Order: sequence, then structure tokens, then C-alpha cells
Amino acid sequence: MGYLFFTFLLVLQSIPALALIRPHDLHARDLVTGKTFDLKSAEGSPLVVVFLSSVCPCSDSHRSELTQLKADFPRAIIVGVNANADEELVSAKSYFEKSGLPFPVIRDPGSKLANDLKALRTPHAFLFSPEGNLVYQGGVSSVSHFEPEARKYLREALEDVTANRKVRTAQARPLGCIIERED
Repeated sequence: MGYLFFTFLLVLQSIPALALIRPHDLHARDLVTGKTFDLKSAEGSPLVVVFLSSVCPCSDSHRSELTQLKADFPRAIIVGVNANADEELVSAKSYFEKSGLPFPVIRDPGSKLANDLKALRTPHAFLFSPEGNLVYQGGVSSVSHFEPEARKYLREALEDVTANRKVRTAQARPLGCIIERED
């Protein structure tokens, strides 16, 4: 009985955190183009914030799915975030220039955004509804190295949001490389 009550308390604690986070006023520069933008432009559209790495094979393996998501959900705004303290700016910029991702990738100095959202790994995705509510957070898929047969959590969540349905899975375990923070 005590175990069930403890489990219930843990679940109860996680629900408000998921519901209360909103996209904040972020002004950033795209690593590839150098253009400045802010997330206020996402108001009224689904917004995906996905943490990516220039050195993590797990992150790299999801590039094709992320590219396809942008094509399949053109109204959605997708922003990649490079938050790893151990990735040098020059090499990260070079990687993302070559990656061909059809959305901006920003640098997150000091992992501020990663800390605010509690991002753990790359890739780790956060989907905000057009109203600005966090409706999904977790892995892009159910596997660390993307396979077409994997369960596509982020795709499912985008399908639900764009169809004005409740998201089937609000939270899924992110799999991949740990986001390295500064000491």
C-alpha cells in the first residue's frame, strides 16, 4: 500500500511540471545562417524544441526523421538546440552546416535552455501546442539509433496536436547521449 501511495505521489508531482512550462522569450542566432530569431514567432503554431549534438551518433541517426517531420508538418516550427558544453562552436557549426537540417539550430551557452526544460539527452524533444502548452517531452523515437520500424513518439504527438486531439503519449524516455553541462 505504501509503495502505491509513493508511486502516486511521484506521478502527481510530474504532471504539474509538464503542464506549466511554456516557451520563453528566447532570442538566438542560427548556427548555420547567423540569422537572429525568437520563439515568439512560434505563437499560434506547434513548436518543437529538440536538443541535438554534433558528436552523438544517436542524435545523428534521427536527422532523417527530423527532416521528414519538417516536411510533413510545415506549420510546425522546429528549432534544434546544441547545448553540450564539450562541443566546440567551430566543429558544431561545421557539422550542422553539413547536416542539411531544414530548421535553425541554435547554441545554448551554459545549457540555460537545457536546464530550464530539464533536457537530458540528445535527441530530447519538447513539443508545445499552438497555445504554448508543453504537450510532449521525450525521445524522437523509441530507440536510440533511429529505425523506420521504431515507435515515433514525436511524430505521433505532432499528428495529435495538428488534429486538435489530446496527445497519446505526453512523456517518453529520451534515449541518446547525455547533454554535457559545464562544471
